[in-house]
Amino acid sequence: MIRPIFLASLAPFIVAVACGARTELLGPETQQPDATHARDAEPDMHDASIDVPVIDDVASGCDGGVTAYLWDVTGNLYTFEPSTLATTLLGPVSCPATEPPWTFSVSRAGFALMIYEDWNIYRVNLTTLACETTAFVPSQLGFDVQGEEAIAISREPNTPEKLYVYGVSNGMPTLAVADPVALVLSEVGAVNAMPQLFPADMQGNAQGDLFVLSNDGQLLELDSANAAVLLNVQTTFQAGDWAVMTYGNQVFFFADGVVSLEDIATQTLTTLGNTNIPVVGASAAPCVP
Repeated sequence: MIRPIFLASLAPFIVAVACGARTELLGPETQQPDATHARDAEPDMHDASIDVPVIDDVASGCDGGVTAYLWDVTGNLYTFEPSTLATTLLGPVSCPATEPPWTFSVSRAGFALMIYEDWNIYRVNLTTLACETTAFVPSQLGFDVQGEEAIAISREPNTPEKLYVYGVSNGMPTLAVADPVALVLSEVGAVNAMPQLFPADMQGNAQGDLFVLSNDGQLLELDSANAAVLLNVQTTFQAGDWAVMTYGNQVFFFADGVVSLEDIATQTLTTLGNTNIPVVGASAAPCVP
């Protein structure tokens, strides 16, 4: 998987480009961050992948059925049980894309939004794995550095799910938001944190917080309402192919088959075990524990 690698920083903002795979991140000398608190037609709204009721927070515990999934470098989708690290192969996702998988995020309404390296967003039914194109148009809001976008379906309590996009917009690290069906982006705000390392992966929880992880271990926690940086730390994480996943109030890291748990309060990373799956995406439907 050949992917562009970028470093973004603020004051002044610099984007440096190098050739490499997602398994490599080329950046400057380590800077320790301070810890601070219509491609196609509109989708059919009656399609089975969309027309699934969203369960409200009152009845939506994180253990209420399958909510966590892994996506590997070949396009296979798995269920994942965080308490045991058990995985079950569901099968290949066959979207009409000729490029490798990049990342994805799942909804409690029974679908996933998936990005391949053609930088379009596809909708996948999590029961049938049927895939369809969406109305998403790349390069909205000046997101002109393709290959940098991270996505996350997240929500605040008792509000509809939203899709968040984190990347480089007109030369600035930016958080954007969209309805997960219409997929028309609007800007939330600039992400003011240094250093800004790309590419990165992102997932969100049911409290409205977004967690962004680069493969050299920089972790950001963002407020989805205003893009404020709630946490900016350098963890001990290092990876080739990698992903971040939120599950309730927990934050999981995936690196070349290894699963770890990051304790946000103590900033301690604990290795849990190995799935032996080359994960490029990990996502759990936002739920309240």
